[in-house]
Amino acid sequence: MRRASNWLMVVTLLLTGAAFATCKFGVQHAINQIPPETRRHMSDTDWVGTEWIFRGMALQALAVTTGIIWVVLRVRASFLKWRLENSQLGVRSGGPT
Repeated sequence: MRRASNWLMVVTLLLTGAAFATCKFGVQHAINQIPPETRRHMSDTDWVGTEWIFRGMALQALAVTTGIIWVVLRVRASFLKWRLENSQLGVRSGGPT
């Protein structure tokens, strides 16, 4: 379970980096696709590259999902380890003597 948890953490970090890169460089790519003479006459380029921002948001949603799964697995593994350690201590009261 620890190996799967570590892989989920790596995937979460990679997806987060990919989401930010997609938003940043995708918008720049979309703006660079507009011819310079058209770009010069544009007063606003806010909506250019919106689809890249949505793609980045989808990647970030996947990153958040894998991050939540990672946290749940880590907490569950810690709880199971704690429970196993405490069950080996034996019953302290109420047991046969």
